[in-house]
Amino acid sequence: MKKKLSKVLIVLAVVVLVAIAGALKLKKGSELSFEAIVKEVKINGENDVRIIVERTTQIYTESLNSLGISSKTRLFDSNKKEIGISDIEEGSKVLVKAKDAFDEETIFYYPEVYSVTLIDIP
Repeated sequence: MKKKLSKVLIVLAVVVLVAIAGALKLKKGSELSFEAIVKEVKINGENDVRIIVERTTQIYTESLNSLGISSKTRLFDSNKKEIGISDIEEGSKVLVKAKDAFDEETIFYYPEVYSVTLIDIP
């Protein structure tokens, strides 16, 4: 009886550990990063700012992406100093970090962008 109880507890502990590891991996794995060239910066009011980029890395199908820039998005120059949206010019090479998820209706639009870092300015 004790052996059976021990086996059940061991199996239960393994299941719990696997579930915790999976949850941590999902949370950590939700970030996507890629390099791109800025094609256009669109400012359609205070709450609608987008950067249209053409990916140069991590290209699967469509290389053009629309990045939703919010008040939470951090913008950096190549020295990791914070900058404003007006400092990002067409033709600039950038490193984008975004949530690795998209709306199936608009699959090349990333609504949650964590940061955009300038790598090279034209």
